[in-house]
Amino acid sequence: MRILIADDDPNARMLLEVYTRDQPWDVEFCADGQQALERIRTADIDIVVSDIRMPGLSGDELLKHIKQERPELPVVLMTAHTSTDDVVEMMKLGADDYISKPFEKDSFLHRIRKSIEGMERRRENARLRGELEQLRDRDHAATSQIIGNSSSLR
Repeated sequence: MRILIADDDPNARMLLEVYTRDQPWDVEFCADGQQALERIRTADIDIVVSDIRMPGLSGDELLKHIKQERPELPVVLMTAHTSTDDVVEMMKLGADDYISKPFEKDSFLHRIRKSIEGMERRRENARLRGELEQLRDRDHAATSQIIGNSSSLR
């Protein structure tokens, strides 16, 4: 599981590195939204956690790019400047979750685990749908090729 965390605050990145150090995830950090977008385009990232307020490419702009290019990629946004309207707007744009700063380690890790579980459920559903479609195609191919003229077959 590869998680990308984007935050322009070096202290926040250091704290999140400490929070995630003993977790079974490969965690990568970026200092801004543009750097994060470039990593998302070149690396196999499973989840993005991004601060909203960053210079250059902000977290909400990053979210828009991600949802255009990789709509299945879960995005968790975090900020110290929270309003209900912001939360609603970010969820409408496709954010999977929203974390208010400051947050405790357990709360942060719980939110990330919840996003991972949701992503794994979506992947499993897609896999099962694919298998079901293959079974339907196979059954359809098998029944459409029956040739015969007996009364029981008709």
